[in-house]
Amino acid sequence: MMRWEYKNPEEKLFISDSKDVFMYVPADRQVNKEAVRAAFDDRMPLMFLLGRADLRNEFTRFELLNTKPFLEGTRVLRMYPRRKTDLTEVIMEVDPANYQVRRLILAHSDGSRSEFIFSNIRTNVGLQASLFNFKVPAGVEVIEGIAQ
Repeated sequence: MMRWEYKNPEEKLFISDSKDVFMYVPADRQVNKEAVRAAFDDRMPLMFLLGRADLRNEFTRFELLNTKPFLEGTRVLRMYPRRKTDLTEVIMEVDPANYQVRRLILAHSDGSRSEFIFSNIRTNVGLQASLFNFKVPAGVEVIEGIAQ
């Protein structure tokens, strides 16, 4: 289960109850919904964070980089996707003490990059399951499939 709440650059809610994934952008007045099993062919790093991916089967090569990490104390790992997708490489900064992913960079075939920095990570803290249930607000359109 996962819940990401974005405030900037625009408000978004990305939530998974372990069966379905929902991406809700209030300004668009719509929510995209897809089964976890069908989602994210080119978003394998997210599937890893959801605990739904086998990195050895999804990536062809792994490199432990000796570059200075952005986040002090982390180790930098570069991975190359096995399947042809929009992703050309994935760079992760991992805390060697607990193996938590602290930074994730996705390099796309069009030259763009997406970067995520994770802080205040808490796991297994007894959150209520209701935090991971998405209820469609009134007047919001539901679209099957996650937009690419």
